[in-house]
Amino acid sequence: MIEAIQFTGAMNGRNIYGIPFPQLDLKKQISILLKLFGDEHIERNKKTSDATKKARAFIIYQVFSDLKSNGFPIKNVLNLSQKHIQSVVDLWLKDEKAASTMQVRFSALRWLTRSIGKPDMIKGYAYYGIADEQIKRTYVAQVDKSWAGNSVFTSELIAKVTEHDPWVGICLEMMEQFGLRIRESVLIKPKYSDSGTNLAIEEGTKGKRTRNVPILTAQQRIVLDRAALIAKMTKNGNLIPSGKTEIQAVSRIYYVCKKFGITKDQLNITPHGLRHGYANDRYEEVSGMPSTVRGKPVNFDAEKDLLAREVVTRELGHARTSITAAYTGSRVQGRPPLKSHDVDVNKDAGCDSA
Repeated sequence: MIEAIQFTGAMNGRNIYGIPFPQLDLKKQISILLKLFGDEHIERNKKTSDATKKARAFIIYQVFSDLKSNGFPIKNVLNLSQKHIQSVVDLWLKDEKAASTMQVRFSALRWLTRSIGKPDMIKGYAYYGIADEQIKRTYVAQVDKSWAGNSVFTSELIAKVTEHDPWVGICLEMMEQFGLRIRESVLIKPKYSDSGTNLAIEEGTKGKRTRNVPILTAQQRIVLDRAALIAKMTKNGNLIPSGKTEIQAVSRIYYVCKKFGITKDQLNITPHGLRHGYANDRYEEVSGMPSTVRGKPVNFDAEKDLLAREVVTRELGHARTSITAAYTGSRVQGRPPLKSHDVDVNKDAGCDSA
């Protein structure tokens, strides 16, 4: 659990800067908080993932940048007050941030306020004027978020991106063919991850859970072999261009995608939609039925549904089959739930559970 900065030696100058915490500038203060508590869980005595730590850093720096733009140029993080929280929340509401985004940002604020010795500062959502419908987050897909599900010809669009930027193009192809997340696509080392029949996904995974994705089609093999050739040009054998950092490579993907309309506001698709496409395609391949978001099957088979969900869950790198609903939709309505519908698919697969 998080220990407030006031109870550490860093407060009195025993930190990397050798200066009492209150006398440091804001950027250095945040740096120390992240170094000391960045990977600490808010409630439990455990560590969080690297992704959570990076997300916290990004959000906190953005919060103070937004506050400065709103007329609150805070110079000392210890001076953060309720009026500052309300100001930044008002900005999020004005920008109509998604429920999931709001929840993640509130979590980062709770982490920050506990780190500076103000554990009770962040109130309930209603206190800040947030209605239930603005914060209620659903983990079940209501519509098909894949590119194909939004009438986008995936191969044609990726070909255009590849012509403009081969590095981004190959990452999108890897995401499409193997259901990778963006970070996984840039960190994958094709030569070492390819066993011939499976692709081992190890770098950049959530919760550091490794997984194997089967290589079943000729197109998967073509894309993987091309990725291996491109990776030979890099220092570490991954898909990060030489001279670029992981963050720069990921940012480049978002930048190029926006250039080609691959955003919610333009074509109503995102890079992550390729992972949705993989999930729904694999569900249908295994079950012989369309997923819920792609139509209700005439003859629903509960056993095949469960098998397909377990396969998709494992190949996406999740721990429980219920999470797959975020991609394929809920189980067919009116069918009694199976006792094993939320099994830990990694229990017998040598993977860590979430």
